[in-house]
Amino acid sequence: MTTKGDVWGYSTTNARVPVGTNGQVLTADSTQTLGVKWATPTGSSGPTFMVKLTSNQTGISSGVWTKVNFATEVWDTDNCFDNTTNYRFTPTTAGYYQLNVTVSGRVASGDVNIYKNGSNYAWLQATEGDGYAGGGSILVYFNGTTDYAEVYCRQFG
Repeated sequence: MTTKGDVWGYSTTNARVPVGTNGQVLTADSTQTLGVKWATPTGSSGPTFMVKLTSNQTGISSGVWTKVNFATEVWDTDNCFDNTTNYRFTPTTAGYYQLNVTVSGRVASGDVNIYKNGSNYAWLQATEGDGYAGGGSILVYFNGTTDYAEVYCRQFG
């Protein structure tokens, strides 16, 4: 090892794998003597985001589906989540996205749904007890232009 970032490899003897350049990743490649090489990633990933409530959301009537107003962005890589007006995710890259949602309330029971393009798309799990917690994960396809997702909850009690 002679340079910061070098890794150790093996073919028939121990050998140095010199560090790649910025942005490259170590990739398996059976055509290389040591079986690995540094390469620029060829795939792309879609936008990612994480949002949360700034404070408890009020004004939710019992039995009425209400949009959850996630107003605080923890991150939003491509500015695809509107956290000020529509509180929705509209990805600009077509593909499948995993949406993970958790919502809780201080009432007896409730439900959580993901809406796609203004209609119920997935009913997620809700548990009852001293308050409720609902949520889950779902894979959703977005066309990269007009499709969007929102989270709605309904509570009782």
